[in-house]
Amino acid sequence: MATTEPVAVDSFHQLGIATKLGQDDPAPWLAEVLSADVQPSFEEPGGEQQVTTARLGHTQVALLAAAGPRGPLGQYVERFGPGLHSVAWRVDDLWVAENLIRQRGIHVGDTNLAARRFFTHPKDTFGLLMAWTDRGATPAANTVAPASGPVLGVGWVTAVVRNVKEVRSFLEDLTGATVVDGLPAGPRGEEDTLDLRISDMVLRLVTPRSVSSRYATFLDRVGERLHSFAVQVTDLDAVVATGLPVLEREDTRLWTDPAATFGLRMEWVTA
Repeated sequence: MATTEPVAVDSFHQLGIATKLGQDDPAPWLAEVLSADVQPSFEEPGGEQQVTTARLGHTQVALLAAAGPRGPLGQYVERFGPGLHSVAWRVDDLWVAENLIRQRGIHVGDTNLAARRFFTHPKDTFGLLMAWTDRGATPAANTVAPASGPVLGVGWVTAVVRNVKEVRSFLEDLTGATVVDGLPAGPRGEEDTLDLRISDMVLRLVTPRSVSSRYATFLDRVGERLHSFAVQVTDLDAVVATGLPVLEREDTRLWTDPAATFGLRMEWVTA
């Protein structure tokens, strides 16, 4: 039973991807291969990182580039390397949201007043790095013109957790999340899968039950954390045609090699 009202989530804000300045820039690849609308880079106000935003369908993606090993983002990249970093939701009143979160005993950190956002500590959110903001999405600019490609948008974001039922209860209480049925998932004998809709984004929770699960090694080595995201496409053959190395393929989805996608674990599904 909730001890206080849920945080009123307005919409999904962005999918954060951690990078490092001076390394290969994923932005041209996002535009050329994924048909993303990439916008100009900017220094985050009040922060120590450069941000490049792009759109995959209706989903905003933010490339967060750390200038060095100092600061939360720099420490994150030093520990985990480049790749999926965080999920961010927009709320109407940032300070009301912060108070509701603190009332649950969840620690708030990396607060940036100038950028109008804060993060909740992953140790209190089952390893999920979640950000909260009252800013809208960045307007489309078409700085790097998107090419014609197979991508329609982001279908869901996957997190690997130790107990999907426990995390479900937590997110339902915190955000009013609702269960989504019918999305393709792995074998029940290998893993428990639960899809939750938080506003307009689906967060997939997976608990591996067998060493044969593709998520088992990740949980053992890294622990509870955001793992990957699913990209909706018109045709899986179009993904193969891009030249990306395919690790595994089923009827309606496939997985590509993170080494070819800037450290990003990506699942591709037909819409």
